[in-house]
Amino acid sequence: MQETQLTPCVILDTETTGLPNHPWARVIELGAVALDHRGNEVSTFTSLVRPINLDDRATKALECNHLDPAELRRAPSAADVWASFCAWGSQLPDGPYATTAWRVNFDRRLMSYTPGLGLVNFDYCLWEMVKMRRPQGKRNVHLAQLCAELGLDADTYGTRHRALTDARLCGEVLRRLLSWPVNTHFMGTVEVARLPNYAMKDGTVYTPSVPDDDIPF
Repeated sequence: MQETQLTPCVILDTETTGLPNHPWARVIELGAVALDHRGNEVSTFTSLVRPINLDDRATKALECNHLDPAELRRAPSAADVWASFCAWGSQLPDGPYATTAWRVNFDRRLMSYTPGLGLVNFDYCLWEMVKMRRPQGKRNVHLAQLCAELGLDADTYGTRHRALTDARLCGEVLRRLLSWPVNTHFMGTVEVARLPNYAMKDGTVYTPSVPDDDIPF
């Protein structure tokens, strides 16, 4: 049976102090997983990011991801995290890597407020890939919901609601999608075909648009 192979990729995830429509929200943790063409994990990156401001508005977010405000105030600056991330990326095995995230518009907008991290260009959106395979009426799937459908025990991938944990979960979701033969069905309802070809005729890369207010919480 024919299976789809993957362009080697880096899956990013962030923890933040708020949502994209909160002008005060900032990235407070960055996690990344690099996968090879078979979806195998080859390297990981994780770092807290010291926010410029950390006030009462961040309380709910910190309760969710169990981050300690005192630890965040001791974390590296955004510029230092960006330098470390670039150094990590330079050590990956040779070859072009696509960059993706579960919800690209969420991460991209929050990262755009962060020195250095706003330079990351995303090539495709994992949520869009999954959504295109789900039937009408069931397309706005949350990562936790999808993990439950796949039978993934999220607790085995690390501390919940942390950037590296969620990046690893996304990597496993992507591996599961790749493992299903072309023209079969996933969980009896989600059709799995070839990965979308995001390369346009002029060589540019297509990133599907997602409404900024459509946040998976």
